[in-house]
Amino acid sequence: MRILLYHEAEDQAHWLAQIGRSGWAGGNYLHQLLADGDLAAVRGPEPRVLLLCEGEALCGFCTLTETDDIQPTELHPWIGFVFVFPEWRGRRLGGQLLTHAEAICRREGREAVYIATGHEGLYERYGYSFLCEAPCLSGGMERVYRKLLRGGGADA
Repeated sequence: MRILLYHEAEDQAHWLAQIGRSGWAGGNYLHQLLADGDLAAVRGPEPRVLLLCEGEALCGFCTLTETDDIQPTELHPWIGFVFVFPEWRGRRLGGQLLTHAEAICRREGREAVYIATGHEGLYERYGYSFLCEAPCLSGGMERVYRKLLRGGGADA
């Protein structure tokens, strides 16, 4: 397994098509943002799309961006669009994506990273702590989770 950054990948068209086959509304939205070149406009400068691959197969993906659907906010950066294809689930691959995104944040000197989600009980197993509920751009409410990155530990 390897993790590629979409914007540095040689065959972006291949990876874009793979994202498009997710069958998930979030994946479809990410596909459209990438196809239209709008990801930075929607999620802030220098967005990163992490692709977890086995050969030419896309196993999962996520983003690491300055903003998410919780806006306006002073919280950043955000991990979003976390998805593992059904045939690859049960192998903690989502955790590999999170760990890689967190490592990028640590290298950049970030103190914490955030995730907005409707899920409860998913990100806690990866060291994230519930922070609050906040309104999102779609008009609903999302759960905001945080992982402190100082010293490599989770929230106390």
